[in-house]
Amino acid sequence: MSEARDRDEAAPPAVPDQWVEVAGTRVRYTEHTGPQGGPTFVLVHGLGGALTNWDSLAPLLATYGRVLALDLGGFGLTKVDPKKASVAHNQKLLSGFLRALDLRQVVLVGNSMGGLLTAMEAAAEPDSVRAVVLVDPVLPQHPRQRPHPMVLAVFGLYLVPPIGRRLIDGRAKRLTPEELTKQTFALVVAHLSKVPRWLIDRHVELARDRMTDDTGTATPSFLAAARSVVLTGLRAPSYQRLLGGLTQPVLLLHGDKDKLVSVKAARAAAQRHPSWTYAEGHDLGHCPMFEDPEWVRDQIVGWLGAQGLLPDEAERARRAG
Repeated sequence: MSEARDRDEAAPPAVPDQWVEVAGTRVRYTEHTGPQGGPTFVLVHGLGGALTNWDSLAPLLATYGRVLALDLGGFGLTKVDPKKASVAHNQKLLSGFLRALDLRQVVLVGNSMGGLLTAMEAAAEPDSVRAVVLVDPVLPQHPRQRPHPMVLAVFGLYLVPPIGRRLIDGRAKRLTPEELTKQTFALVVAHLSKVPRWLIDRHVELARDRMTDDTGTATPSFLAAARSVVLTGLRAPSYQRLLGGLTQPVLLLHGDKDKLVSVKAARAAAQRHPSWTYAEGHDLGHCPMFEDPEWVRDQIVGWLGAQGLLPDEAERARRAG
């Protein structure tokens, strides 16, 4: 585990936005080039997130391979009809994104809802996914593994769209983009002091962009996605079968201070799937790449090396690191 981060550390250079059309939807993505012959990483954010969520981790992984991150439908700057912001539609969008850019045998890395989508994509299109990395993913909940009370209450309100919309829109009116962003970060990390200031600033800028969006689709898209995440997670038997049927190597990473998905659920998943590799981040929350991207990088790259999935040049970079 690395030392506590300096909140005023210098930001890595931003990479330009790129766009690709997927089934009539303009999808925003970014790309970091990597060494020739290295793996291709595709990073999939969670509910309410955006490709910006990976801005700390992506440059670290780019030492070993090509790295792409995308905005899912209804999030970041990828706009869709809210009806197409559900988990099922976003799995199809992710699959279309891989095809549109001719991305094959990728290392698919998903956080939270993105972990659910990663598992769904790996099951639906096994030839497109070489390895699966689940970072604090949505997981089936055991009856005795109840979520954080605040999370339970808020998601209960999200399931009733009119109430959920009033809740979200009311917060947007009361709070500045800075306040909204910091409240969100406080929910998904164990220690806000570990998050570099530049990363918070980038999320504040995105929040401003979304708050000035005149299409009115941001809140309905979020609610549609939230509802589908909850309903998918509640279908434990079918989701368990999907996870158990994955044919790719799987790495499960989980912060032990996750407020959204209990670490007990991750430990139970690791026990149910002994072929998976499991690593637990000490004193980390739901988005460990915010607090300690080096730990996340080390776990992913070390695991790929142990699996024999790093080509020679990338493996030399891992050993040198």
